[in-house]
Amino acid sequence: MKIKKKIFDDVIVFEQKIHSDNRGYFFEMSKSSILKEAGIFETFHQTNVSFSSVQNTLRGLHTQVGDYAQAKLLSVVTGSILDVIVNIDRTSKHFGHWGAVQLEANGPKSIYIPPHYLHGFATLESCSTVIYQCSAEYSPEHEKTVHFADPQLQIEWGLDQDEFVLSDKDKKGISFEQFVADILS
Repeated sequence: MKIKKKIFDDVIVFEQKIHSDNRGYFFEMSKSSILKEAGIFETFHQTNVSFSSVQNTLRGLHTQVGDYAQAKLLSVVTGSILDVIVNIDRTSKHFGHWGAVQLEANGPKSIYIPPHYLHGFATLESCSTVIYQCSAEYSPEHEKTVHFADPQLQIEWGLDQDEFVLSDKDKKGISFEQFVADILS
């Protein structure tokens, strides 16, 4: 496991070394010594698995606020996704900017996302499975959803918004402007 690249200085993409033989393969999804070397000292309190049966499933943009803000360490174990982050740290020069990375099961990478980001992903193929560790437990009262196609953010998802498979919650996400006014003010 080694650092592949950084996005906005604090979002880190790791590349895993694959050990293959006639049985299949093995790789380390995370390793505390490597995370600490990269400046990541979170303790992860919850691990989630997200399975999407169809291509073009979009989940996000989500965050949790206050004491329940979550850092995430995410990997794809089947399929592939476009993983998207939006900086919501008002003190950052990158505030309101988005970044993206493609993650694939056959090219194992992990992404570390600090708590001050909106996060979402779109599946690039059917039967995509994402596993992610979170530094805080899920708290519906602290969860916020920003609309994935907010015109202020101008995220390039690669498809028109009517082509995505969405939950009702994600369809009803608030604008980034409203999120900033209501949550970050």
